[in-house]
Amino acid sequence: MMRRRLHGEQSGAAVLELALVLPVVLGVVGLILFGGWLGVVKTILDHGAREGARHAAIPSSADLRSYPTQAEVAAAVEDATPWLSPTGVSVTSGAGGAARFAPVKVVVTFDVANPFYALFAPLRAFGWGEDVSPTLTISSEAEVRRE
Repeated sequence: MMRRRLHGEQSGAAVLELALVLPVVLGVVGLILFGGWLGVVKTILDHGAREGARHAAIPSSADLRSYPTQAEVAAAVEDATPWLSPTGVSVTSGAGGAARFAPVKVVVTFDVANPFYALFAPLRAFGWGEDVSPTLTISSEAEVRRE
């Protein structure tokens, strides 16, 4: 009988330890997975920005004097980022404007939902965590010289 009683107490302690440790372990695993997702998003945005800049730097006409419009560059970025839909694509020309050999920069942004925003909801009732945004903005830029 004594042995059964100890075994029962030990299993109760194990359940209590599991109840205390499991949320922490799941939180760490969630952070790792979210960090990996942010890495994938950043890599895809980097590729989209490079492709958009490459597209913006190549003349779109036979006389080599006109370059793609911002809408055409945005379409090229959309094609290069198949799993994402960038929230913003901006194209800026450096010194020299649309002249040949002038630099052109493409900036691509994407908004990711912040999973920690909901965790701060109880704290916002007390005035804490009000600066936590519901979205995280990730951006990538690429600059090339016009051909």
